[in-house]
Amino acid sequence: MGDAGHAAFDARLVAESLGVLESLQPDAAVDDDAARAGRARGGSLEDRLIARALAHRHADGLRDALHHAGGTMSVVVGLGMLAALGAGVAATVASLTESRDGSTNIVHALLALLGLQTVILGVWFVAMLALRGRRSTWSLGGFVLRLGRRLAARLERRTEAIAAADASARVMATGAIGRWTFSAVSHGLWIAFNLGAVAALVVTLSTARKTFTWETTILSSSTYSTLVRTLATVPRAIGFDAPDATAIAASEWPTTVEPDGEIARDWSQFLIGAVVVYGLVPRLALLGLSLVRRRAASRAYRLDESRPCFLRHRAALLADETNLGVIDPAGPGETATVPGPDDRDVHPERGPGAIVSLELDRDALRWPPRIDGIRWRDLGACEDRTDQHRVEAEVAADSASWSILVVAADLTTTPDRGVARVLSRLVARSEAPVGLLLSGGQHLRDRFAPTDVAARVDAWRALATAAGIRDGRVIEADLEHLTATSADRVRALLGRASAAPESSPAMLRRQAFALVRGSIDDPDAGWDLAHRAELHRAIARLFGHDASTKRWFGHLPTSPADVGGALRRGADRVVDLL
Repeated sequence: MGDAGHAAFDARLVAESLGVLESLQPDAAVDDDAARAGRARGGSLEDRLIARALAHRHADGLRDALHHAGGTMSVVVGLGMLAALGAGVAATVASLTESRDGSTNIVHALLALLGLQTVILGVWFVAMLALRGRRSTWSLGGFVLRLGRRLAARLERRTEAIAAADASARVMATGAIGRWTFSAVSHGLWIAFNLGAVAALVVTLSTARKTFTWETTILSSSTYSTLVRTLATVPRAIGFDAPDATAIAASEWPTTVEPDGEIARDWSQFLIGAVVVYGLVPRLALLGLSLVRRRAASRAYRLDESRPCFLRHRAALLADETNLGVIDPAGPGETATVPGPDDRDVHPERGPGAIVSLELDRDALRWPPRIDGIRWRDLGACEDRTDQHRVEAEVAADSASWSILVVAADLTTTPDRGVARVLSRLVARSEAPVGLLLSGGQHLRDRFAPTDVAARVDAWRALATAAGIRDGRVIEADLEHLTATSADRVRALLGRASAAPESSPAMLRRQAFALVRGSIDDPDAGWDLAHRAELHRAIARLFGHDASTKRWFGHLPTSPADVGGALRRGADRVVDLL
């Protein structure tokens, strides 16, 4: 693989590792600098995901973990090669073991050195065709790589190391990259086996005299002669000698002629040539093929953008930085159904307000919005065509009993024709007035200049007006960072009065804590029963407007006789309250 292709694959592997890390360590998903780098990169979502991953604060740790994991797997593969080399030597020594009369059965030697690997090679061909596109961890190479990954995970327990191991396992265990990586390792191991076998054959046959024979019970001599001459065709063509028909016939056991040195040399060269031609050469060719196909598969590898770990960043990374208005105005000949202005008034007494989210990340919010004095009819999310039909049906059937229908949308979403179409259809079907609540303003302001943010808000307001929503019913209220001011905007949209500052629960709690803090900080105040009773009475007067005060405090005593027990009961209730 060229440097550019290798770097691109490594970058995608870092992005895969970051996706796994964010599932193991959720706080890793928050990196504003990395998100900005992804948006600045431009291009497709994959390009931005990769740029975000490379700029992430964990990127260096993930690269280091991937490097260490790769190094560990390389060491394991190298040890596997040494083991395969030793296995080839051992198989050769065993195959040359002499039998009854000091001769070596040439057929047994061929089967020991070539039989098993030829069967496995046939299985590999069948499996590569049958398992195309599926997981391919079945091979010898897959076993070695899995062993390497497990060893890497045991040697280093950092979260980055675990994420890198899981990501590389996912990439290597599926698709073309996995098939050809495992194949390359498998063929490499068999190459080591055959090299060990050839080396052992050369050394043994160069230093010891061997007599080769063959024997059979049910086959004829002509069958063996034909088999040997057929197998010897290719080795003879590349320079290896082989016995002729006369030598083959003379080697049948029990032989009746004196062992001939020329015949022994022919059998030795035939055996070495067979291992080279039918064992070593095919594996070398398939190793080259596997490496070429793996390089092509790595270049063609792309991130699966539909996976949740990537999809969660789609809205943030694809935010348009150059045009924050409507990005797809109606084309020539297209007309939109625009309802008339919504002149209906909000009547809080009709019932609760209904709310529906439109392309809003509700997982980051408390849904529906928790605002004192507001009850919601939650219509859920309106994300796809199925949701739209469901919501429209509910609106048409029940909207007469709602005070208002509020559509909550995300300001980071580009207001396009699809959004306009949804709003127009809801306005047309609702018997209640419709309002638009724009959330996510803080995220937008973190990413763009104030002028761009203003342009986006104006675009949403223009789209809402075109859809028939009254301009006064389009509000900004960041639901993720809901303040008292934005909560009042929502109340006003629903026709509710703002919460009185002096009677809001939050204000009352702050005042109660102030009373307690003042008593603690007062150096002249003692903590006798009388002082505590007075503090409790002050807190009771603070909450005296609420009918539930008696439930919290009970009746405070007026005589010292029962102050102690009452104070203990009151203290427990104050603790519960605060």
